[in-house]
Amino acid sequence: MLMTFRILVLVKKEEGSKFTKSLWRKENLLFSVFILLTLFAAFRGLTVSVIPLRDALASLVYFVAVFLVCLNYFGISRQPLSLNERIYYIAIGFSLYVAVNFVLYQLDILIKYIPEADADSGSNLLLQSIGIDMNRALFPMAYGINAYGNVAGLGLFFSIYLYRVAKNIPIKIISCIFILISIYSILMVESRGVFLGVIFAVLFSPFAKGVFAKIIVFSTPLIPVIIFFSIFILKEIGVLSLFTRGDSDFSGLVTDRDVIWAVSISDLSKFEFIHLFGFGLYGNAASGLMEKYSWLFDYYKTTFHTLHNVGLQYVLDIGYIGVLVYLIVVSGFFQRINKMKTLSQATAWILKSAMLFLIALGGTESIPSLYATESFFIFMFFIFLAYSKELNQLNNHQLKLVGSREVQGTKVHPLRASRQR
Repeated sequence: MLMTFRILVLVKKEEGSKFTKSLWRKENLLFSVFILLTLFAAFRGLTVSVIPLRDALASLVYFVAVFLVCLNYFGISRQPLSLNERIYYIAIGFSLYVAVNFVLYQLDILIKYIPEADADSGSNLLLQSIGIDMNRALFPMAYGINAYGNVAGLGLFFSIYLYRVAKNIPIKIISCIFILISIYSILMVESRGVFLGVIFAVLFSPFAKGVFAKIIVFSTPLIPVIIFFSIFILKEIGVLSLFTRGDSDFSGLVTDRDVIWAVSISDLSKFEFIHLFGFGLYGNAASGLMEKYSWLFDYYKTTFHTLHNVGLQYVLDIGYIGVLVYLIVVSGFFQRINKMKTLSQATAWILKSAMLFLIALGGTESIPSLYATESFFIFMFFIFLAYSKELNQLNNHQLKLVGSREVQGTKVHPLRASRQR
């Protein structure tokens, strides 16, 4: 809130006005439409009766705060930071967050109240398969067990990035520690979707360019179909039991998400005009759809349960038009990143890999969206970076990345940054 207040009070009128106008240029129009659709949805979420007002208000305030922070950092800030440096410092901060969470977990220090459902987290089946009998872990500063999986996955990518750009041995060692902590965290929460998301991002990041990038982005809503057919491969190589919970192959693999998806598709097949624009945030609750599958979550005693698929969730929240805008904006992200000549190879890799990771998780979770706060911040941060015209014009006054091996082919001292004139 202090950051938000600072932005509103201290930003010069002409700077804010100039950047605001740039958002409505032709090349940024759909990005601005996505922002407005999300903001409008957050306001409409305040009227959903089954959602506590404090939760809906918190989502609205969080979105506004993230928007203003990104606006300041990429749009109206005059900080002489290059694209490479901005990503470098975000990577350090995110990796430290995962590392601090790990330390607090080892010290058995709790930061927040543990919901009844998370207190009994269930067995970690993956570790049980190798003879380690323990429950899934709830990390102290995590929103929930499943939610922390995507945070740890992003931490893994950021840690690998820090290792790639590190010049000296101590930084490489610290980066390796961050990598191990992230892998440990993923294993402890046993998030199968994160494993699949990491594999997806690693395999497709080299090809996320041109028409193929668009094909990847527009194919992500079909990930549940891909998961269904992957069952036969997992069965053939004898590892299906490592990824399933329950007796049924598909329901066990996706933890009854197929029930939610079936109910959602059946409901959406009866087209209504409001489906074009959605019901606002918590759209599945506002439309009454959530009542048809809420029995799956009776144990959790919580008021809201997402559709566990970002495409379906966005249809209910911001409508078919919003989903189309979202997909175009994300595909545009890859196009813009591939055209940025000032990015180091490592920076381009982390941007594309982390974004692919997030949209892959969207196949089985409502990510990236306001329902997953940590990953939504990274999503917004990356989107703003790609669509910020001011940053794209910094070619003549880039700061070299601290600790980077190479920025535009120039060797850099690991502890110093000099201005490129």
